[in-house]
Amino acid sequence: MRNEKAHDLFLHEMRDIYDAEHRFEEALRTMADNATSRTLADGFRRHREVTRNQIRRLEECFSVMDERPSRARCAAAEGLVSEYEAFVRNTRPDGDVHDVFAAASALKAEHYEVASYATMIDLALRLDLESCAVHLEHNLREEEATAAELEMSARRLGAELTGSSAGLRGAIETLRAGSRSGGVTAVGRAVASQASGAIGRLEQRGRKAARASSRKRTTTRKKPTTRKTTARRTTGARKTKGRGTTTARRGTATRRPASRSKTTARATSRRPASRSRTGTRRAATRRTTARSRSTRSRGR
Repeated sequence: MRNEKAHDLFLHEMRDIYDAEHRFEEALRTMADNATSRTLADGFRRHREVTRNQIRRLEECFSVMDERPSRARCAAAEGLVSEYEAFVRNTRPDGDVHDVFAAASALKAEHYEVASYATMIDLALRLDLESCAVHLEHNLREEEATAAELEMSARRLGAELTGSSAGLRGAIETLRAGSRSGGVTAVGRAVASQASGAIGRLEQRGRKAARASSRKRTTTRKKPTTRKTTARRTTGARKTKGRGTTTARRGTATRRPASRSKTTARATSRRPASRSRTGTRRAATRRTTARSRSTRSRGR
């Protein structure tokens, strides 16, 4: 029974933040168009793309729960967006004033989202919805990084508007105090995340460059070695060792003994000569025998 109530509460929070993300995504486009600071406008546009990805993750959470993505009216998000629109419509502020108010309004929305996602992650883990918790945790980290960026932007724009840098120095001191005490603030997490990402990219580029250079070295080392080996084989093929003659064919040396070829030639040349002599001897013997017989017959 308790799990059913917790499940219903979690589903309500999902629909609430799903509606809030849609409202903030539309408001970010208006803020980017009205902003006079290029840095602030680029930040709004970039965060709008991040918000679209967050909406997709929420839709994946709905599918894990076998629920159709639906929106429940988020009064908090509606009120924050209405507050910004009413201020711009009624006050018609200058560019500098608008940028400071817009950054502060967006920061309020980020704090609301951070609080919502933190509560939802705890409920998802207790309901054994680990995959949903992973998606919500991803959204939470992005909201914290955006909140840190907006906080610094609001302080910087406020310092430019008032001509005082006390607010900006206060943000830096807050970051330093958090790092000294061991606590992790939103600004510290954002800076650490950006620094670790940059270091990771640099290390990856360094590994790629090292691999490319090692491949080039290996290639340059192999080429002269191959040429020397070929030259040695060709030179060795031309040399004559002992009585044998060496012939090079396609980079390989084949040794042909000269003694065997000469012996074979001698044997071949001697055979017909021995046969002719033997025939001559036989013919002479026959003639001698014939003469002796004829002499005997005459004596008789």
